[in-house]
Amino acid sequence: QEPQENSGNPTPSASIPTSELHNGKADKPVGASPRARDVNQLSPSGPVTELPQEKYSGPLTMPGVGLRMNLLAILQPSKSLFRDLRYLDTISSRERFKFAVFYVGSQQIDETAILSNTKGSAAYDTFMLTLGWEVDLATHSGYTGRLAQNGSDGTTAIYYSNASVEIVFHDSTRIPVDHDDKQFVNKKRHVGNDHIHIVWNENNTSFIPGTISGDFGNVIIIIHPLNRDMCGVRIYKERNVPNFGPLLDGTVVPWFAIGPLVRTTAVQAQRLIYSQRIPNAPNPFSSRKKEIAKIIEMHAKIPSVASLPTL
Repeated sequence: QEPQENSGNPTPSASIPTSELHNGKADKPVGASPRARDVNQLSPSGPVTELPQEKYSGPLTMPGVGLRMNLLAILQPSKSLFRDLRYLDTISSRERFKFAVFYVGSQQIDETAILSNTKGSAAYDTFMLTLGWEVDLATHSGYTGRLAQNGSDGTTAIYYSNASVEIVFHDSTRIPVDHDDKQFVNKKRHVGNDHIHIVWNENNTSFIPGTISGDFGNVIIIIHPLNRDMCGVRIYKERNVPNFGPLLDGTVVPWFAIGPLVRTTAVQAQRLIYSQRIPNAPNPFSSRKKEIAKIIEMHAKIPSVASLPTL
């Protein structure tokens, strides 16, 4: 018995040449195209015909995915290559920020009382979870803001990330207190070296800038809960720091919006400070591009023509 024809295969007259599709045209008969190929040549079970090499003497391209062979490099495997690739993986493709956060309870007016806090109020805890989410430092694989992962700087941290940034909030209540250390050296090693200080103030008096000593704290964002629905915001900055937003000094913000607005304002302020202190500082993308170029320069091998891929 003769095998039946596969009615599911399109006939040559029903196919459209690829070259015609690229030009947005499909009115030329297939038979008129000298480049038309039999459908069986494209089937896994049929013969594959190798096209003449002279038609592909230039760089191979795949316009649909933006691939050009002259932008690819063949690397020579070696221990130093793998070492350099591991180093490349340590260069983040996202901006990284670390901000200090302080809880000021009722009747707390000095640095010792504030840095002695090992927990905040329920409202403070809720606010912290609007800035980001809690991560276990011991198992966290992202940015840690230089917090040790062995427990000496606490067991958890508030972390936020998206496609472009990673942020760690140095919550002063989470960093352990050494009662023999009256200078709070371990706490201030983190919160005292952050350019942006975020203060949650539940005291009836205004928080005074400079209460937390140190050379940093160039911008202080103070949140004062007014009632169950609204928060007041005060912002202090050094004179040489340009204006930033979205939060402005004296703003009153609803509870549901306070966390994201504080986070965005802190990021914008930090960027301005960085741009002043390190003009033309490389961004993560340019840093990775520079390292990739160095890897290619050191480890690329020039392939022979015979080793190039063919279609």
